[in-house]
Amino acid sequence: MEAQGWPWVAEHERRAAYATEQLIQQRPGTELAVLGSGWKVAGLVAGSRAGATWVLDRMIRAALLYELGAALVTVLLFGGALVALVRGGATGGAAAAAVAGTITGLNAIRQCGYAFGSIVTAAPQAAIYRRFVRSVPAGPRSAVVRRVDSVALDNVTFGYPGTAEPSLRDVSIEARRGEMIALVGVNGAGKSTAINLLVGALTPDSGRVLIDGADADALAEDERLAHFGLLVQEFGRFEFTLRDAVGLGAPDVVTDQAIRDALAGTFAADLPLDMQLGQQWGGTGISGGQWQRLALARIRLRDAGVWILDEPTSAIDAKAEHEIFTDLRRTSADRITIVVSHRAWTLREMDRIYVIDNGTVAQQGTYDELMTDPTTRFARLFATQALTHTR
Repeated sequence: MEAQGWPWVAEHERRAAYATEQLIQQRPGTELAVLGSGWKVAGLVAGSRAGATWVLDRMIRAALLYELGAALVTVLLFGGALVALVRGGATGGAAAAAVAGTITGLNAIRQCGYAFGSIVTAAPQAAIYRRFVRSVPAGPRSAVVRRVDSVALDNVTFGYPGTAEPSLRDVSIEARRGEMIALVGVNGAGKSTAINLLVGALTPDSGRVLIDGADADALAEDERLAHFGLLVQEFGRFEFTLRDAVGLGAPDVVTDQAIRDALAGTFAADLPLDMQLGQQWGGTGISGGQWQRLALARIRLRDAGVWILDEPTSAIDAKAEHEIFTDLRRTSADRITIVVSHRAWTLREMDRIYVIDNGTVAQQGTYDELMTDPTTRFARLFATQALTHTR
């Protein structure tokens, strides 16, 4: 009962904690207040807590039943012993000594029982913890790999469980050191799946992921991730001090000067590194675009050989976006840069663009090459944006 119950309790508690965070965090809390839907999230919290309590109640009921059974057996044994003493003609002193000895023995047994019960209760949790510890790769964390000559998806096919069609079919994408490439396509085309396959979050059904020409599956997880700096669309808004929020970009301890260098050219370049971020902690509230600039600063601080930027300027104004891509191009010679973008003008900076459509690479080439034929998938996707930018 304990082994089966505790994982369910943990699952319910985790869901309740997540829903609670949505109520008390500034961004979702503000949105829920405006929508008037906070009570619904509170209902989810209550439901999850009730689920955890129901599982705990079952475990406690089982424990009580076992303890009741043990108590009844003890009463029967103790009563039987007294009857045996009386029938055996024991004297009063002998009977009193027998009762005292029996009570002393029962107390000792009870203490052993409590200790054994604690072990039984803790054993499933300890087993789960040991499994988790064993799942963590042994050895020191790999240092960031700052020189990567090439990465590629080589005829990769991947399908999510339960789907009729694969998300990617025979996809081949390559990027070399010094290049900036882009992945474009409509939502659901397979761009994010390709990125997840590249970094190892997913495993291809067929084909290979190559890093410097070698199969990436031969690398341990931390060794593989050491090649990449990744900025996803749902970037982290870590409400720590400015120093700590940016310092998360590196796996080791970094100097204040390194953090200053990563913040160069941003709104936070001259701000105190001890400044607290996030109004919920009594700190400074910053905009979505400013949070995204800090996320980019973490990637710059990490300085891995491959930068993967998924919509890196989605929350940033046009002027700042232009400055960022200009800087990316200026500093691109020593790394591989892979960009996922839906903005046409940013694609002009790319050495090569892969158009992913229905899980396949429908086109590839430079921006000008892909815009030559107005009937192609790429031209139809970006014709309106291109016209607007020209005007």
